[in-house]
Amino acid sequence: MTSSFPVALFMSSSKYRVVIVSISRMYKRTGKNFSSMGCLLISPHGTPSIKDLVITRSPFWYQSRTSLAVSNNIVIPFLHIDMPRQANPLHEVEARVRKLPVDAPYKASFQPITRTNLKFLAVRMPDLNRLVRDGFSFYDKTDKEILEIWNQIWNHTKLHDVMSLPLIYYRWKSSTLTQKHFRIFRGWMERIENWAHADQLCQLVSILYEQHGTLIEPILQQWNRSTNPWKRRASVVSTIYYASPRRSPPSRRVVLSLIEPLLQDKDLYVQKGVGWQLREAHKLWPRETLTFLESHVLELPAITFSYATEKLSPTDKKRLKQKRAHHRTLA
Repeated sequence: MTSSFPVALFMSSSKYRVVIVSISRMYKRTGKNFSSMGCLLISPHGTPSIKDLVITRSPFWYQSRTSLAVSNNIVIPFLHIDMPRQANPLHEVEARVRKLPVDAPYKASFQPITRTNLKFLAVRMPDLNRLVRDGFSFYDKTDKEILEIWNQIWNHTKLHDVMSLPLIYYRWKSSTLTQKHFRIFRGWMERIENWAHADQLCQLVSILYEQHGTLIEPILQQWNRSTNPWKRRASVVSTIYYASPRRSPPSRRVVLSLIEPLLQDKDLYVQKGVGWQLREAHKLWPRETLTFLESHVLELPAITFSYATEKLSPTDKKRLKQKRAHHRTLA
């Protein structure tokens, strides 16, 4: 058997600090390698240093199944231990999601309408909410580290269900969102390819918009002109994510100025988003929004008109419908 040198590895857990030595041997007779891990020293110090290892450079050989001979007169007990592995957050999260029950009818109905290219397991949203609430191993890290981990998960998972988790997490943490979060969320828009994730992300952006309008409004203007339809949709949906007296929307001028360039957009989901925002704008500014609709009623695609007029009075809705019908007869 050949002698070799131990290689010191410093490993730690939340409970203890130990110095681990990697032991590698080769049997000359068989030519096979044998490697194992041994605990040679439990450090009494807060941070182990090389001086703690009295045998760091000492040649050794295997004496028995339970000890190491370091020299002719020194024998060190050989203790096998199980060290906690550093969890891979993506693997951890995906494994936890895969253990949740799936709903086949939900998958059959939901996947076609989202048109997602991601793998969709069809875990119901209440189960995903519960999973986020129960927590993951990285929840004990700092907010900055957690954001970095969620960012890695968002950018590398291929599961639709998993991409929902950071959006759920930050919806629950919405009162703590900062400009740093928006810089990450802005990057998340690059992976958006379905309306479910798009609208969840828009909700977070809308919350940030209330506090950091000067930072976010120029980005919405950029998205409004983008060739990416999900960015165009987000440019309007992020302004009013459901009108509420508890929310502080941007000005009517800003909202309508973002809507107007998209009134005749060819993308179905942009059309739906524009109609949705006109409906929400009418809740906040009924008279001014009705005037805007009357001015542009002939430009609206059918789906946009349907969403936009959903909450109008029967009289106003009938009048606008008649105006569109009359225009079609003249065309």
